[in-house]
Amino acid sequence: MALDRFNRTYGKKIRGFPSEALAVLLSHAYPGNVRELLNLVERAMILCRDEAIGAELLPAELATGSALQTPPPVSRKRPTAEHLQQVLRHHKGNRPPPCVRIDVASR
Repeated sequence: MALDRFNRTYGKKIRGFPSEALAVLLSHAYPGNVRELLNLVERAMILCRDEAIGAELLPAELATGSALQTPPPVSRKRPTAEHLQQVLRHHKGNRPPPCVRIDVASR
């Protein structure tokens, strides 16, 4: 499990997440998949000074729900420039997830 690995890496003894923090983590869509989740957990572990990672250590956009606002999917028609820009903004310029989302090669 990630907590065990990060505890060994950072010499900590963090046991997990309180229900509030777990609810925040579970409410996010993770467009960056598992790597995004692991990065969030690792960041929170580095900042954590207690035995559990509280919601206050997670990025604010997760708690506010703004990270959940994903662009609408595109039909099989050619995507518009506006939609492409919206998808790229949502994924912070990371090309592979948007390319999968709109079903095109990332060239």
